[in-house]
Amino acid sequence: MYKEYHKIILLEEFKKKCEQEPSFINSSFTEEMIKEHSTNSLAGRYMVKECFDKLVPFNIDYREIEIKNNSMGKPVMEVKGTLKKQLTKEKIELVDCSISHSRERAVGYLILKFKD
Repeated sequence: MYKEYHKIILLEEFKKKCEQEPSFINSSFTEEMIKEHSTNSLAGRYMVKECFDKLVPFNIDYREIEIKNNSMGKPVMEVKGTLKKQLTKEKIELVDCSISHSRERAVGYLILKFKD
C-alpha cells in the first residue's frame, strides 16, 4: 500500500519560528544541512520531514532525516540511525519526495510504500 502526504508553510512563518525558537533549527536539521541551505530551502525540507512524521506510525527524530539533491537537482531523502532500523522493521520504503517554493510558500510532498 502506498501513502502520500503534502504540507505547505508560509516562508515568513517558518523564518519567524527559526528566529523565535533557536533550538528549533538545531533539533530539526543536521549541522551540514543548516550550512548548505538557505532558510527557504530548509522550509521545503522541513515540510518533507513533517510529511514523513504524519505518515509513519511511530515517533521520529527529524535530525535522522537528510534531504539532499542528486546530480540532477532532485531532492532525495536519506534516513539514518534508529529511524532507518525502524523503517526496516515496519517494512516501510521511501518512494519519492518533492519540494517546491515560491516567494511566499514552501511545499513538501512524500510517498511511502508500506508492505504487508
